[in-house]
Amino acid sequence: MDGKLVYVARTRSGFTPALRAELLRKMKPFEVEACPFCNLPEKRPGRWGEGLTADKMKECRWLRPELNARVEFLEWTEDRHLRHSKFVAMET
Repeated sequence: MDGKLVYVARTRSGFTPALRAELLRKMKPFEVEACPFCNLPEKRPGRWGEGLTADKMKECRWLRPELNARVEFLEWTEDRHLRHSKFVAMET
């Protein structure tokens, strides 16, 4: 999308409680108020509820896009989302 940041999925798998705490600490300095993605909110929740609608966005914390996460996934969906994604590592 012309060099813009595009949302492709939430990743919930691969996070232990200790890892969540560590990531929250690392991400805190990058928090911003506005959503950085050009294609949100999504109009519908999606087949499996993976869509990020305006209601779900109210629960999100947004970050400046300066950190990288390595994520494994099974495939792309028809809606261009990642299917069965799993967090692997944070890269700086």
